[in-house]
Amino acid sequence: MSSKKKLSSYESCEYFGEFFLAEDSYEVKFAGKVSFSPENGLVLTYSISDSRLPREAERLFAILDNGKKCTLIGPFDFSGGTMRFGSINTKFGRHGFQHLLVGDFIDKDTKLEKCHFTFGHMQDFFFNKGHELFVAFEDGNLHEIRSKEFQLNVKHEAFGHSVDSNLRNVIVPEIDSGDLARELHDSIEELTNRYPKQSVLLRKSLEYYFEYSANNAKSVENIYDDLYKISSLFSVFMFKPILLDVVEFIYNQNRIQLLSSQFVESRTLEVATSKSNHFHLPINNKKVSLEEVVPNWLQHYEEFRVISTTLMFETNFRTLHSAYSDIVLYITQLESINHSLGMSKDTRFENPIRHYGCTKLINNLEVLLAKASKDTVGKSLSTVRNEIAHLTQSKKMMNKLNLSDYVEIGHLLRLIAISHLLATVGVELQVIHEYQDRLL
Repeated sequence: MSSKKKLSSYESCEYFGEFFLAEDSYEVKFAGKVSFSPENGLVLTYSISDSRLPREAERLFAILDNGKKCTLIGPFDFSGGTMRFGSINTKFGRHGFQHLLVGDFIDKDTKLEKCHFTFGHMQDFFFNKGHELFVAFEDGNLHEIRSKEFQLNVKHEAFGHSVDSNLRNVIVPEIDSGDLARELHDSIEELTNRYPKQSVLLRKSLEYYFEYSANNAKSVENIYDDLYKISSLFSVFMFKPILLDVVEFIYNQNRIQLLSSQFVESRTLEVATSKSNHFHLPINNKKVSLEEVVPNWLQHYEEFRVISTTLMFETNFRTLHSAYSDIVLYITQLESINHSLGMSKDTRFENPIRHYGCTKLINNLEVLLAKASKDTVGKSLSTVRNEIAHLTQSKKMMNKLNLSDYVEIGHLLRLIAISHLLATVGVELQVIHEYQDRLL
């Protein structure tokens, strides 16, 4: 990735510019402003005075106030704008859109192959912030992940400043350090005299990023869908919303940055930006083989999409209604998991819990359900689901449980559903149990 200032999906920005339909139709243009925020996505504020501009367009092009070319991917429909009547009639309004490409004009027929990207807390997943010096810079691929449609490489990016002949000045001997510092100084002086026209950088920071290469060129929208699927897997690993952060396409030796509308609730954004620690993550890079797990995840994405989506938009806030919804959703998931495991239908709710649950999770669930029923875990869950789903059913268990109980039951059942997901994509059961323990 380039070292220049990058557009981040976590930061708001806005640009003024001149907008038009195609590179060869610059004479039909209008003034406008593009605004972006994680919560509101991309919005074009426009003022159109040229009646030759069509009402609808699939995409727009612009020259921004920073002098850069850009592409707005819609579709756009200006028929809903407000008219101002005067000596010159104008139409103004605001229009949301999906993608903004900053750096070049990209028409609908242009296909792209390569991009670099990061997502939120990516650095936390790979190493502990503040301990960069313990990680050696590597110039090649740290991970090579191959799927049916693309390859992902995990790479290092180092930032620093040139020290040239002053390199010896940054090495300070400690008290009683002996001859180490002196010999280092002598060696540095000898090498800099030998190579007077060459210089090195003193590393200040180290970051990880993904390099994406499509096997066959794709549209921007299709590549974005691939990146979204990848980031959703890491939301499962880290049990929090993981948003795409910096996305940079490589096209004709140009670097084109992408912003996309994700419409993140403020509570979700708060959870997504909360602090993480490499060692405290439920799963970090030391616990899984990305080369195995990522291709498996892509193969099973649609099957587990409902689970990953709940994490991608997590707010850590529950009402009674949402707590009920969680319970019904995840008890239904237990039936599907039981079928996938080929276990007895008679104990379909309890089998997945016994199969995947760690001791602490099972005990916690048994204690919660015992507050309202003396039946088995499976029978109690069946009763709770029926009482929630059917208005006319008597509420024998529901009346004995409170909101906190429902929230905790939903959380425990979600962990079982996630455990099945993790096992399906190739995560070991011991790692799954450690994952559960972190979140109990």
